[in-house]
Parts: sequence; C-alpha cells; structure tokens
Amino acid sequence: MKSAYIAFAFTCLAAGAAMADTKAPVHYDPVHAPTAQTLVQQIAMRHDDMVLLGVHATVPGSKNNVIIACNDQARIGKPSSKGDLALIGKPKIMVARLPQKNVYEVAMTLNDAQGRTVGMMVDQMRLNAVPDEVEALRRALEVRSELEKNIPSEGALFE
Repeated sequence: MKSAYIAFAFTCLAAGAAMADTKAPVHYDPVHAPTAQTLVQQIAMRHDDMVLLGVHATVPGSKNNVIIACNDQARIGKPSSKGDLALIGKPKIMVARLPQKNVYEVAMTLNDAQGRTVGMMVDQMRLNAVPDEVEALRRALEVRSELEKNIPSEGALFE
C-alpha cells in the first residue's frame, strides 16, 4: 500500500513538473484589417527575398497592439512583444542579423501618408539578399515607404 502511495506521489510530481515546463498559450486577438493585409501581400509578392513582412497596430476598440497584417497569416492577431512596442512612435530602428533564421530583421515605426504613427513594421529578408545590415536597413526603409504612401490613415488599415 505504501509503495502505491509513493508511486502515485511520483506520478503527481512528474505531471506537475511537466505542466510547469509548458508555456501558457499565446492568446491571439481577432483582427479584421483587409486593407493592411492586401498591402502587405502585394509588397511581399514584389520582393522574392522577403521572408516576413508584418504590420503591428492597435485594433479599433481594443487596447492590445497586435500583428494586424502579415505574409505569414498564422501570425495575425499575435500580441506585439515589449520590444515591438518600444519602437512605436520613436525614432529607433532595430536591425539584426539572425543567422539561426538565415535572415536580417529590421523593425521600425510605421506612419501613415501624413506622417502620423500607426504602429510598427517588421521586415525579414534572406541573408544572401543583401550584403550587410546597412543594406538591410536601406531595403527595409524602401518597403516602409511603399507601405506608408498607401496608408491614408490608421483607420484605413481596418477597412
């Protein structure tokens, strides 16, 4: 009987440890931003070297900043990270070489055509597409310009 209790206790401990190791699932918010998604898809199609193009913004009626458009549609609705949020509305740009993903990643504020902040964008391009971080930044700035000239307002992203 004592060995049965010990076996049960170890089973409970093992189950508890397994549960402690798992991360809480990420809650994705519902998003309806057809204009933003169309823009992202059109731009991504023009860049063969683009691995990912994502636009982050706050969905109307929500307090959450999430991915509202992405060429990887499974990411739509995913909450923005603290790092993403730190870039919005600031003159900061993050450029990183990520060899484990075989990409350069550039993240920066995204504005509308009038220069008003609407959120931020992330552009990932294959490492072999550009020679260095400087060229990755130049390319991402061109992509941002393509996006911004087609965004009349933040609200238009959700129409």
